[in-house]
Amino acid sequence: MNQTQSLPDWLTDPVTNTIDVVNEATIPTALIPWVYLANSMTQQITDHFGQQPAVAVHFSGLTKTRDWETSLLNLRQDKPTGYARHISLAINHRPVLAARSITRNGNTIEPLLAGLNTTPLARLLFENPLWLRKGPTLPLIDKCGNIGRASTWHAKESSECLIVEEFFLFQP
Repeated sequence: MNQTQSLPDWLTDPVTNTIDVVNEATIPTALIPWVYLANSMTQQITDHFGQQPAVAVHFSGLTKTRDWETSLLNLRQDKPTGYARHISLAINHRPVLAARSITRNGNTIEPLLAGLNTTPLARLLFENPLWLRKGPTLPLIDKCGNIGRASTWHAKESSECLIVEEFFLFQP
């Protein structure tokens, strides 16, 4: 198994959610295929490690959004609050991915996120034909130095948006 890192503190403490969009040039070459993966990250991790990862939910509830999230979710700048779900994926009890999914507070996506519990979000996004990935993938970095990505998803029959942020806690 590849070397893994500890969980970032923003998973359990949404106040310390310093995550920024970065230039692609800052991404290590080995992570570029992971950042721009078009398929399910859960499936890719399963294939890479040879087993299904365990999902742990660390936070689910209302949280302040970052400026770039506020813009993507079309929130008012004076009310930057969304509903977020923070999870990690682990292989043999070792975290390999940290993720934050966030949507507008009070929309129809919120109860879907809340109801997932330990079900991977990929099951909803990739197995349900009502979901479409829209917009470019944004390379990210958190305050711990973990490289990640953000993808924007839309329910086909509405304009509601879900941002999925995933951070790699292993070196491929």
